[in-house]
Amino acid sequence: MPRSFEGPIPGHRIVCATVKPVLEAPRPIIQRVVVDPTPVPDRLLTCRAQPALLDEDAPQSALAPAYVDERAAGQDCRSKLAAVRRTLRGRKVR
Repeated sequence: MPRSFEGPIPGHRIVCATVKPVLEAPRPIIQRVVVDPTPVPDRLLTCRAQPALLDEDAPQSALAPAYVDERAAGQDCRSKLAAVRRTLRGRKVR
C-alpha cells in the first residue's frame, strides 16, 4: 500500500510505495546444439548418366532416341531432387 507524507515543499506530498521483487529462475545457458540430420536415401543421391553425344556422322534415325534419352536423364534428376526436397521438409517420399 502506498504511504504519503508531507514533503519539504509546503503543499506537496511525497508518495512511497514498496514493491516486492519478482524472483525468476535463471535462464538456462545453451551449452551445445546437436543437429540430427534427416537421412536421404542413397538412391536419391545419384542421377541417370547423361547419354553420350552423337557423332557428326550419326544417322538421322539416331536423333530421336538420343533426344528421348537426354530428356529421361534430366527428368530422373528433377524427380530425385524433388524427392530429396520432400524428405528434407519432412514429407513422405514415394
